[in-house]
Amino acid sequence: MKKSIILILLFAVALSLLLLSGCDGSPVIPNINSGMDNTNSEDVNDENNNDASGSEDSEDTIKPVITGSRDPLPNPSGWNNTDVTVIFTCEDVGEDASGIVTNTVKGATVTTEGKDQSVTSTGECIDAAGNVADPVTVSGINIDKTPPVIVITLPGTGEYELNEIVTASWTATDNLSGVVSPSSGSINIDTSSAGTKTITLPAGTTYDKAGNLSFKVSKSYTIIDDNNDDDLIFTDKWDGLGMGIYYHNTGYIDMLLDNGFEYLRIDIPTYTNSTWLSQSKSAVQTAVTKGAKVIWGVSSNGTTITNSNWPNFRQAILDAAQWAQNNGVYEFQLGNEEEWHIDGTTMTANQIIQNLKSVATEVQKIFTNGKISYSCFPEFSQDWANAGKGDIDIIASNLYMGGNGNYSDYWKGLLDILINAFGVNNVYLTEFNVSWQSLTDYSTSEAEQAEAIFDMIEYIKNKGIKRAVYFCFRHDDYGVLKEDGTYRTLIWNEALLNSDTIRLAGINTRAETTSLY
Repeated sequence: MKKSIILILLFAVALSLLLLSGCDGSPVIPNINSGMDNTNSEDVNDENNNDASGSEDSEDTIKPVITGSRDPLPNPSGWNNTDVTVIFTCEDVGEDASGIVTNTVKGATVTTEGKDQSVTSTGECIDAAGNVADPVTVSGINIDKTPPVIVITLPGTGEYELNEIVTASWTATDNLSGVVSPSSGSINIDTSSAGTKTITLPAGTTYDKAGNLSFKVSKSYTIIDDNNDDDLIFTDKWDGLGMGIYYHNTGYIDMLLDNGFEYLRIDIPTYTNSTWLSQSKSAVQTAVTKGAKVIWGVSSNGTTITNSNWPNFRQAILDAAQWAQNNGVYEFQLGNEEEWHIDGTTMTANQIIQNLKSVATEVQKIFTNGKISYSCFPEFSQDWANAGKGDIDIIASNLYMGGNGNYSDYWKGLLDILINAFGVNNVYLTEFNVSWQSLTDYSTSEAEQAEAIFDMIEYIKNKGIKRAVYFCFRHDDYGVLKEDGTYRTLIWNEALLNSDTIRLAGINTRAETTSLY
């Protein structure tokens, strides 16, 4: 035990002497090689921008996405009967989306009728990383705004004996989406009493795949009592006779068509009057749907044409031509008496004639349903004869015997000018009547009014012209159809319906006076 204690003490003394003799008082720490270069103690990232933990910076490499939608959606048959608006949205996608910095993406509204129409996005969709979205197309847009057309067919001549058993038939057609059943049917005709009667199919008798309901359709027929000769009706109307109606006269369309007036000139609206233009278009659609051959266009009536505003009128003509093409118009009119609307300085008569001929060339490429025409102011007939009609198919005119108490045969000479220049196949009257002021200005006697109208029709026919449109826009001033729903019997029966063979008897010819018209 004592020896052990002594040895421990000796070792402690030796260790103390060693430290005092060979060290600076700091402990000595051995250098251990770990296999790493420790010359730089700062953290160093590798060439791939790895941080100390080894993770990489994020990067957006995915394109944004454009998504299209439409309103309203199609019906179960895949059709719309209203305008369709297509909207596009721009969205950045992916886990590392950097966010949209440019979004000018736009859609459009499809207003025209047609099948398999489409809209492709315009504008740009770009994210912060510079990725550009691909454009997107919404397709399969089917629009049909026009109701089916129903035609009632009467057996035979449309005249039947009292109590005869007669059945009429009807068929419906639709040129775009197609008719949904029923597309045809039959109607029992009432023959229980003599006279002129009407059969009617109510609105909504059928409809098309777009959901457009058919309009009300009527057809007149005659029941004859063999024991009463007064019930016999004989009419021999000139097939070329048309009727001019105002946009609010659509209630008369059925009656006019039933009596053989298939050419209907709907009022030619002013292009600057959006309300008038819209209402006139609605009347056109109604008449076309009912089977009329509609003559329609635009004018500058009420707006003085100058060199500076001509481009606006020109564009209005082109726009109206496209609408007419899309809506079944039979004949498109470039204008109506535009020579009367010029300022006479920056736009002369010769200039407006040349401008109309120029725009006609463009219209020919747009309107292919039928012919294009122009109604000149009568006093400029010779100007058109000198200039030629160019690509205008028909040069028409609005002719009256006179007005304001002055009446003569002057109108016949103006018509002859056009016929001599362009031929009977390229000329017709888009308006005619005895007076440009009112029927009563010509005469307060309806018999005299009827005889004068009859004489005009006979002269026009004998000249070889194929068509003339009777002016009756304003009911109580000009028209055979009056505001109260009645009509002027002598003008209707004797002058218009029977204008081919019936000569009025027992009526004194009205004395003519000198006219400057």
